[in-house]
Amino acid sequence: MKIVCFGDSITYGSLVGRDERYFGCLEKMFPAYTFVNAGVAGNTSSQGRERFDQDVLVHHPDVCVIFFGMNDTRCDDGVDCAAVPREQYRDNLLHFGTVLQERGCKLIYCTIHNVIEGDAAQYYYARHPQANYQNPLGINAWLDEYSSIVREVAGTLGAEVADVNRVFKDFIANGGSLGEVLLTVENSGMDDGVHPNAAGHRMIAETIENSLRL
Repeated sequence: MKIVCFGDSITYGSLVGRDERYFGCLEKMFPAYTFVNAGVAGNTSSQGRERFDQDVLVHHPDVCVIFFGMNDTRCDDGVDCAAVPREQYRDNLLHFGTVLQERGCKLIYCTIHNVIEGDAAQYYYARHPQANYQNPLGINAWLDEYSSIVREVAGTLGAEVADVNRVFKDFIANGGSLGEVLLTVENSGMDDGVHPNAAGHRMIAETIENSLRL
């Protein structure tokens, strides 16, 4: 069984050790499977589409975990000007899934977890202007909306959903906090608030694990 994990810096495992990232966790959970990490830091789904053939299809995967969206929702160029607009995001996800299904590959789409929004001095809005996220209001509302697109595309294709967005929300509803599962000044010395720490990656891996065992 060959599994390709296709995505951005969260898939790549930026800022954590190799064994701490969700990819490494999955390798430990499924030692008999071959895993390929096709994550590239900073990538949007459109950039992923440009490298789809050489980074995913060339491996002839039996399963593909598709995890884009954190960078697609960036609005750095103006109010509500996402790096990848909703319709293009939807089209990219559909393209990945349609091509892979034609080749007999099982699909697992991941939704996108929320981030620590912060303010102009710290965390997400220190890097991406808060005023640019108006419709809907705030980056986490954008991440929720793009996660809904992930669920919609997966439903259209009859694919599995590893609902990372929902799992993180449930964790918070049960008394947890994003500061426990994302990299922060307190737990790592990093003013980040976007990338998962080891605990966050374990949660993502466990969410994907459920779909892999079906």
